[in-house]
Amino acid sequence: MRTLLFILGVAFSAFSQAQYNHYYGSLHSHSGFSDGNKDSVSTGTSTPAQNFAYVKQSYHVDYWGISEHNHYLAGMKTPQYYHTGIASANAAIVDGTFVSLYGMEWGVISGGGHIITYGIDSLVGWDKQADNITNDYDIYCAKNNYTGYWNILNARPNSFSTLAHPQTGDYGNIVGTASNPLFDNAVVGCAIRSGSASSSTTTYTDNTPATSYEPFWQSLLAKGYHLGPNMDADNHYTNMGRHNRCRTGVLATSLSKANITDAFKQMRFYATEDWNAQPDFLVNGNVMGSILSTASNPSIQVNVFDADIAETFTSIQIWYGVPGSGTAPALLLQAINTNTLNYTHTISVGSKYYYYAKIFQADGDIIWTAPIWVTKIAALPNSLVNFQGKVKDNSAFLNWMVANAAVIKEFTIEKSSDGVNFLPIDSMQTGIGNTNTEFSYSDPNLAEGDWFYRILIKETNGNTYYSTIVHLFHKKPELFLVQVYPQPVKDKLHVQIKAKNALSIQAKVYSMATGREMLQQKITVVSGLNPLVFPVANLVPGVYVLVLQKPHERLMEIKFTKL
Repeated sequence: MRTLLFILGVAFSAFSQAQYNHYYGSLHSHSGFSDGNKDSVSTGTSTPAQNFAYVKQSYHVDYWGISEHNHYLAGMKTPQYYHTGIASANAAIVDGTFVSLYGMEWGVISGGGHIITYGIDSLVGWDKQADNITNDYDIYCAKNNYTGYWNILNARPNSFSTLAHPQTGDYGNIVGTASNPLFDNAVVGCAIRSGSASSSTTTYTDNTPATSYEPFWQSLLAKGYHLGPNMDADNHYTNMGRHNRCRTGVLATSLSKANITDAFKQMRFYATEDWNAQPDFLVNGNVMGSILSTASNPSIQVNVFDADIAETFTSIQIWYGVPGSGTAPALLLQAINTNTLNYTHTISVGSKYYYYAKIFQADGDIIWTAPIWVTKIAALPNSLVNFQGKVKDNSAFLNWMVANAAVIKEFTIEKSSDGVNFLPIDSMQTGIGNTNTEFSYSDPNLAEGDWFYRILIKETNGNTYYSTIVHLFHKKPELFLVQVYPQPVKDKLHVQIKAKNALSIQAKVYSMATGREMLQQKITVVSGLNPLVFPVANLVPGVYVLVLQKPHERLMEIKFTKL
């Protein structure tokens, strides 16, 4: 059951945006327990445990879900398969390194479409086993009874579901019927692309799937549903994570089953055709997937990063629409040849909109973020109506607006490291009769860590009140690349890096040809310059990627060619 987050922009202290990491994977694949691993005779891989062992060695995979077809004709011969899969997934989890999930793909294509579901440890179905007497399910739900399925999901608050390769008329004609709150509460995502299910490629070289389900997702947004976009692998062969570079990225504080599950339930995820793109999309400081009420105009911020040095971005688009209007979203604005965007959308009190970012890379890859839903409410009299901040060049930049500056005597800027204990750091005299409505302040030489800011507003009549709280997180890169040589390399790869502090890291080498992890070693670096040497003589000629990482975070990626 999804928890909807509402932010009252001026009534009390503001929502504090947590610092999230980006993790990559997919929720849609199959093992030999349903109709996956069609090449199991040649690969020797069939069970969920074997598949999880395989996919955790794939490149840019932090989590992975196996979603078996739920009925007998698609290979689920007994509920015991499902229970074994759940146990295998739990056993394969390594917090900070890999999270495995096991669920079901419920339904049939000919009868209304497939639903990917996680968080239910019981098989939901309608079939009988081979003897036509024994039930092939733990929980009964009649075939094609989607309303019944929504009720089952909503009775289990730990579950979440996404729509697999949706078609017009699917899910009880959810697009063509009245809005259904049961569906909205049970389903958090819709596939933007899926597959290819028939691919057996293991070298990440498949083209992006041609079919796009973006119009279906847009039609659901127009009806008022709350869903994020996801990218489905739909593997039916032994190539989980390795047939293409499409991923569903999620925002989580750390890599654990609970945090990945929470990210999906709160719609903090995005569909990306690039396996390591990191889009951050905020409205009034709130992350993708948020549902908020605010007295401020929506202040939209996008920042996207890609660790691949050669990757550039040709455009960032902001799409918007009115939930429940039935009208498809439209393009609000576009920024060209940049990886950042900042824009404030002026809307009237009582207006409701949703916004999402669509980002294009120079190589043609596209990224879609989950929307943010905004309702504008009336501001309190003389209140500070819009207070926000960002970190740039080691400084905190704050800006705010007021409804009537003429009645304000002074602003006092206060700062805290814990969000509770604030100290004043500066003050600003507005001047009697000042008619400005927008103000700004910069806090230079910001130390690393979490910082909280608020403003004490003093009016000419003696009244005082506090602004909402802005939370900023500042972190400098831990590693800097100085030199890599020789390129190409025959025996030993020399890498010089600068480290901000001493730390223990893990180095992994992945083959771009096979997608497999080839080398792994632990390294301790010291503060300052570190010359590193990696023996690569035993690697076959080809292109490789050296990844330097620590738990929960990739620090650096270096591509090299082995002669």
